[in-house]
Amino acid sequence: MGVKSLLVFVSVAAIGAYVAFQQLPSGEARATPASLHEGTIASITLDGQNLPLAALRGALISHPGDPLDQSALAHDRAAMSEALIARGFLAARVTPAVITWADDAAYISYDVAQGPMFRIGKVTVTGATAKDAVITISTGDDAIASRIESARQTLADNLGRHGNHQEVAVVSTVDRANGVVDIAIETR
Repeated sequence: MGVKSLLVFVSVAAIGAYVAFQQLPSGEARATPASLHEGTIASITLDGQNLPLAALRGALISHPGDPLDQSALAHDRAAMSEALIARGFLAARVTPAVITWADDAAYISYDVAQGPMFRIGKVTVTGATAKDAVITISTGDDAIASRIESARQTLADNLGRHGNHQEVAVVSTVDRANGVVDIAIETR
């Protein structure tokens, strides 16, 4: 009787497995990792010294009250780094977000090290006459992206006023060891 019961049990189990398998959905399936926590952002803290907080907070797309979104946190990290680089802090570092949970509230923290302010080293202008090559940056100035762009635009405007409508480009060479950026403004 033991063998007979075992055969009946195995047969019933096989039929049950077959029926269950037939009821599974067909087609492709895609698995996406689930977040360990779901909730809203309670606060965002930027830890560092002498930070341009208004500029960094202005670069964020995540705000308290928003649902937590890992891709938005990654965007925020990159945006803060870009904001510091544009201000001349070319060695800036922003760590990935650290998330601390309390109930369903996410407390976000970034460690931000802006590093040293880079300075403009050598400045050269090629392809323009001395009359047109009046530029608004010089050696020793802070390497701020908007000032460098302004110098490029000034040269383009000077060329245009004298009937020479050429493309003006900036080529920069960064010396991280010395905190210097050499600037070449070229007409093409």
